[in-house]
Amino acid sequence: MRFLKLIAILLLVGCTSLPEASPFEEQVDNLFTDTDAISDPGYAIGIIREGELVFAKGYGVAGIAKANPITTKTAFNIASLSKQFTAASLAKEIESGRISLEDKLSDHWPDLPLSSCGISLLPI
Repeated sequence: MRFLKLIAILLLVGCTSLPEASPFEEQVDNLFTDTDAISDPGYAIGIIREGELVFAKGYGVAGIAKANPITTKTAFNIASLSKQFTAASLAKEIESGRISLEDKLSDHWPDLPLSSCGISLLPI
């Protein structure tokens, strides 16, 4: 269900022009009306358009046991999610020609302690 809500948000943002703040907030709110604030995981939504934050709001609770409300200031444990962002960033840099998978880490981060091991970007 959470995945379907994420897809709905992406479609809402990507396929429509951005309405004024209050109608847009109402559209996003409608996606979360069935979220049980006590027993369901919560969400923090942030939408950026043309480099500007145009919408931010928290829904539900962080930590069902403690029932702390999610706000725009709630910090989340991202666990392994950063790996996808690292891979996407590296892919964009490789595509642009700024780096190569054969480059050594020490080529880009000379102060990195492991750079003397000759590790390339490929395993990253």
